[in-house]
Amino acid sequence: MIKENERQWIHSLSTILLSLVLLIASSGSPYFRSLSEWTSRFMYYPEFPVHSLRQGISSFGEWFHSKQELIEETKQLDLENNRLKTAIRYERTMDFAQSLAMNETDARVIYRPPGHWWSEIRIDKGSDDGLAVGLGILQKGILIGRVAAVERDFSWVELITSQTQMIPIVVEETRDLGVAVGDGHGNVWVLYLPEERPIEKGMTISTALVNEVLIPGIPIGRISTEHTSMLGGNKAYKLDLESELSVLYSVSVLNLEEGDR
Repeated sequence: MIKENERQWIHSLSTILLSLVLLIASSGSPYFRSLSEWTSRFMYYPEFPVHSLRQGISSFGEWFHSKQELIEETKQLDLENNRLKTAIRYERTMDFAQSLAMNETDARVIYRPPGHWWSEIRIDKGSDDGLAVGLGILQKGILIGRVAAVERDFSWVELITSQTQMIPIVVEETRDLGVAVGDGHGNVWVLYLPEERPIEKGMTISTALVNEVLIPGIPIGRISTEHTSMLGGNKAYKLDLESELSVLYSVSVLNLEEGDR
């Protein structure tokens, strides 16, 4: 005689077997396929947020990883760019120093008007020595002015601190062009630089290529401070001059050879 617990096990197994048979038999029927499609469509909506979130997290991870790689590549490119700029600037400086040594003519300051102390000086070289209007005047390789008028045995030099002197310049670090203007009181300001450019303290200012008389690359000074002033409605950057204009005894005239003019 079959016990009660054995009967329950038999009924359970029979039910499971019957269910499997019915499932296998109905799997190929159109009704079963239709029911499966509707079930899949119905389950799509509850699963959509989770699926989208998973895709979003995966996409964000890939984007973040790509961004980190791009940042690292940019840093490496900036480092290489700075190294190249430094090497090029050093080479240019050495070539420029050699060219200046060959073309300089020493001159002595023979007069400096007290009423125009920061505007002009007179030197003991003139047209007989090959001087011409516009030539650069240097103090230890630094531009301090330009020849303004020439006589046979002397010349007048307009200093870079003069209010009427305007020198085309370039910012070596950014290659932006501007104009250096004096204020008549011993100061020099740089005007007309692009306002959106990051001009910072310590950046080097030198002459720009504008004409055949004043060559480019002559050092003038460095940006004095990150703060700016306004001159005539223009944003201005004050310069720390590399020269010492308060004491001028001798200068050099940057003579260009005939083939260079």
